[in-house]
Amino acid sequence: MEARDDRGLTSATEFSDAIEILVDTLENASQERPLSRNEQAVIDVVDTVGFVEQEGLQEFWSSPINQDQVIKSFDLIGAAQIVDVFNSSQWCRRKAVETSQFTEVESSHLSEIEEELHSELWEVPELLEAFIEDELEEEEA
Repeated sequence: MEARDDRGLTSATEFSDAIEILVDTLENASQERPLSRNEQAVIDVVDTVGFVEQEGLQEFWSSPINQDQVIKSFDLIGAAQIVDVFNSSQWCRRKAVETSQFTEVESSHLSEIEEELHSELWEVPELLEAFIEDELEEEEA
């Protein structure tokens, strides 16, 4: 059964144990050396999926996260539809700087965008697996 958050959105994106272990390994490696762009993309994607599922897009855009880097990371792994969703919600970035208050229309629009995002997140683990296989394993070879 899918879990629902307080906004009524599903929060069921799960990554394989192999991806979770890889993220831990990369986070530890980042203390000793700079990560490649592909390695950083893996961390960005896994961390951001969890963040937006729990906190939502408004918090994403008002957080200190490097949103441009994150969006490029999703693009790098081939998650074009999620990139489109992030891009369609960029107005939240400006709004978050100006005020944390949204009008009823803005809140409704943001809810629709978040529903779309959550409906697309299911594909991320599979895209990430393929990206790791194609790109990261190629880097190691």
